[in-house]
Amino acid sequence: MSKKLILLWISIFFLVGIGKGYSQESRAEKKHIAIVCSDSSLASIRSLKGIIQRLQTADIAVEYSELNLKSEGPDNSIAKLKLLHPDLVISVGSPATILVKQNLPDLPLIFSTVLNPQTSGIIDAGDSMPDITGASLDIPIDIQFQKFKMIYNDIRRIGVIYTEQTEPLIEEARRIAPELELELIAIKIDSDRELPTALDSLCRIVDGIWTTADDLIYTPQATKFMILVSLRNKKPIMGFSPSFVKSGALLGLNYDYKDIGRRAGGLAMRYLLGEPLSEIPIASPGVIYLHINLKTANQMGIEVDQSLVDISKEIYK
Repeated sequence: MSKKLILLWISIFFLVGIGKGYSQESRAEKKHIAIVCSDSSLASIRSLKGIIQRLQTADIAVEYSELNLKSEGPDNSIAKLKLLHPDLVISVGSPATILVKQNLPDLPLIFSTVLNPQTSGIIDAGDSMPDITGASLDIPIDIQFQKFKMIYNDIRRIGVIYTEQTEPLIEEARRIAPELELELIAIKIDSDRELPTALDSLCRIVDGIWTTADDLIYTPQATKFMILVSLRNKKPIMGFSPSFVKSGALLGLNYDYKDIGRRAGGLAMRYLLGEPLSEIPIASPGVIYLHINLKTANQMGIEVDQSLVDISKEIYK
């Protein structure tokens, strides 16, 4: 074999060796993310798509694994997470978030698609620097009040019925209302059995009613009763969900689950680039949809500006 051919083979071997070493180093540098979904609902699927979409545009090398809590079961999910030992867990939905937080507290955790993380206990209210953050479903209260005023210009006194479960939200609303020239009238109850009396009191003094996602109050029967009373007294309701608006609330706001997922993915990138979880604030929905019930507006004699109708995600007639 000639000297040139020997040198060629040595060069090829050397280059392949370097390439393999570089590949192994690249894999070692990759950050591994475990995405744990609570279920296979449309909301979870869209959130998952948003997370993956954001990870695919990351400035750092990442790889991810997907787990489904509903199909895997809690024990298997925890066992797989322990085996994977990822650099970060992104949870989708409250069940997955609570499972990881309670069973694997040492794993860095970013949640998505969670409503009221403070009131639900996912983040301790007294913890000024929680080692957990995420993208919540909570639309800022100031935006909610602003939209209510845009649809119903005559509102000055805004009423709300709440329980201990949603008390932190009411405290925040009390601070925000005066900034928007609103007076908040809040009545606390212990269960939905007290709803009729509280609602009767509110209807006597307020211009409209704001609602929060409080499952201690809003059973299907209680929601139906509340809508009937509001229509009878011509007191418009701002519902906390599209289904509430469809049932008769004047308006409500909703979010895009894929946007929530993208935001969670963005928070994950900040953490993996070195920012502590305790210093990353919880993200609110960036895409907010308006839902309006024009049938309710007509029954109450409320004229909704056409420009608001035009930009609404859903109109109920």
